[in-house]
Amino acid sequence: MMALIERDVRGEAPLEEVLGAITHWAEVSVRHALQVAATELQEQGRTLLDSRGRPQDMLVVGMGKLGGGELNVSSDIDLIYVARDAGEEPRYLERIARRLNQLLSNVTADGFVFPRRHPAAPLWRRGPADRHPCPPWAAISTSRGANGSALPGSRVG
Repeated sequence: MMALIERDVRGEAPLEEVLGAITHWAEVSVRHALQVAATELQEQGRTLLDSRGRPQDMLVVGMGKLGGGELNVSSDIDLIYVARDAGEEPRYLERIARRLNQLLSNVTADGFVFPRRHPAAPLWRRGPADRHPCPPWAAISTSRGANGSALPGSRVG
């Protein structure tokens, strides 16, 4: 990544290469952070189940510049977390989303991976009275699965 940034500063890397490489780095980072968060939950003996008791996975959707493949070195990433439903234990989905955010944006002695300006935005229903608003369809048009698949239900672990 440092070599790419150096080439970019020198004007030797085409813009498409820079944006594509940083977007790819973000996707790999999200995929890895999601795997770590899901594994930590599994190691605690917890499993993500939907409301019918079936195993389910969380899909992470990259929005904005990540969804459009246009991330640059100063970009933050906008993510939406999607699951079939809130399941038997909605807090498990929320724990994975919070942990993924921490892994990506917490500042350590080495810095951070990608900044996140917004807290986790879950898109699952807890029940008839608790409906989460869906993002505008215009925003969805520049989205893509950031955890390696564009299809809900893709395997996390």
